[in-house]
Amino acid sequence: MLRNHAGDKGVVLRFQNDQLPAFTLWKNTGGLRDGYVTGLEPGTNYPNTRPFEQARNRVVRLPVDGRYKTETSLEVLTTPTAVAATEAEIKQLQARGPAKVNRQPIEPFAPEE
Repeated sequence: MLRNHAGDKGVVLRFQNDQLPAFTLWKNTGGLRDGYVTGLEPGTNYPNTRPFEQARNRVVRLPVDGRYKTETSLEVLTTPTAVAATEAEIKQLQARGPAKVNRQPIEPFAPEE
């Protein structure tokens, strides 16, 4: 979920982990006049080179005319109640275990710098 500072509006991206097991969060923190952009991208692999992802079996190979189906939804939250309900849902997910933040790229997610 991304929400505004007031907590009365937001957007929620939902997807199935078995269909899209990789998740990338990126930020573009340009100049103050240019604004700020955040990307939330579920995917079948991470944004590394193809050979790196292939070596870790994260590239979906499709035959000619093949397809890979996934389901995603984007919800627009327009009330403080809807934002609060989604925050409560997120807290339940977070309670499953502590977050692990890697300050630098590491295997198996990215080549180590």
